[in-house]
Amino acid sequence: MWRLLGVLAASVSLAAEARIEVRNNEVWLLDDGQARQLTTDGRSKLQAIFSPSHNQIAYYEQCYQGENCLTSIVILDLEGQRVKAFHVVGEEDSQPCASILYIWWPTETKIAAECHLNPSLGEYIETDLNSGKMTRDLRGLWFEPSPDGRYVAYGVDSSFRATDEPK
Repeated sequence: MWRLLGVLAASVSLAAEARIEVRNNEVWLLDDGQARQLTTDGRSKLQAIFSPSHNQIAYYEQCYQGENCLTSIVILDLEGQRVKAFHVVGEEDSQPCASILYIWWPTETKIAAECHLNPSLGEYIETDLNSGKMTRDLRGLWFEPSPDGRYVAYGVDSSFRATDEPK
């Protein structure tokens, strides 16, 4: 009986946790069994995620060849209002990332993006949301930030590295 109550309590807490989804190129907030559409612009969106404190949402817009646009990261508040939108720019070539593969919130004030450079090389670019400046730029594969955002593990030439704190 106690096991059954524990399972029921766990499922109630999971159901009460808010989630973010991208449906038909729009961002939706699912909270307490209710779905609320946060965007309506029809642009191609991928991977919507909560900030660590769950008070903002980040997603990235994808550009396709021939659309003559740049891939960008967009930050929304929980009402769907744009707080910020920006192009991810690395340190080495100062060119905006043309193809984002994945995004993370390493900390509440930083967004990281994995950019596709070629089939055997990616770039991890971390941007400070307050200043808009790049704070970390790594080249390699299989990027994975630590839970506290201080380190990034990644592969380089069939070996792995871990960086320490950003600039």
